[in-house]
Amino acid sequence: MKLKTLSTVKITPKLLLNFIQLPFKKVQKPCIYCPGICISVCPTFINTGNLSLSPLGYSRYEDLGRNNCLKCWRCVSECPLNYPLPESYASEVKLDLEVLKEGEIVLLSARKLDDKYSYGLSGLLGTGLISINGLVERYDEGRPVNPSSLKRILRVLKSYGKVYTISPESFHTLSVPLLIENLAEFSIRLNYNGPIHIPCLLLSREEKIIQALISIGVRPTKIIRDQCLKMGEPEGLSLCPRASMRNVKTIFDEILASLSY
Repeated sequence: MKLKTLSTVKITPKLLLNFIQLPFKKVQKPCIYCPGICISVCPTFINTGNLSLSPLGYSRYEDLGRNNCLKCWRCVSECPLNYPLPESYASEVKLDLEVLKEGEIVLLSARKLDDKYSYGLSGLLGTGLISINGLVERYDEGRPVNPSSLKRILRVLKSYGKVYTISPESFHTLSVPLLIENLAEFSIRLNYNGPIHIPCLLLSREEKIIQALISIGVRPTKIIRDQCLKMGEPEGLSLCPRASMRNVKTIFDEILASLSY
């Protein structure tokens, strides 16, 4: 929990007692017992100032959360219980995968999220390719992943030596290593000098990502953390494949260009 967030909330003995008791309260959505310490990082609340368009509103009104919550997961990192509110708005989604090409190193593609880049990168890098389906429903519709399907997917991926992903959603759900942290393994060099946009789901990896990019020639002039891709066009080179849907240049455009020379 950040000091910035705590400064927005008046800490009282009663509030502290509620936090201590929360793990023992059998409630469906424990976030409704919180005064809203997460609202300072919620993009829709920051943009509108409307408490209904914040985790406080989304936790009470499922339809509001399903349609208006950006499912960026920033609120979860501020929650005392790490309650996964962004995936509580609809029924479960079952993940499934398809092995499209075998390889010692495999690139994991998130269907409908990074197809534009994953197929081309797999061909140019000489990797295998596995396509996973269901993640877009988790991060666009707020559907929790079916536990059995998740276990099966993880079991299959574990049978491969190295698996990398370019999708923040795949990283967040499956903890698959990021390709952008391992580009040096493929002898890739990039000549980019400018701002870098870090997607919400990759904020926990910011330091390692930036170090990895600097090691292959990238020269970041500014790190953009607080511009949500789902609300507009972020500044700088984005590390999220979905940015291309908003005509924002991504690091994967740079990688493909360097491999095509």
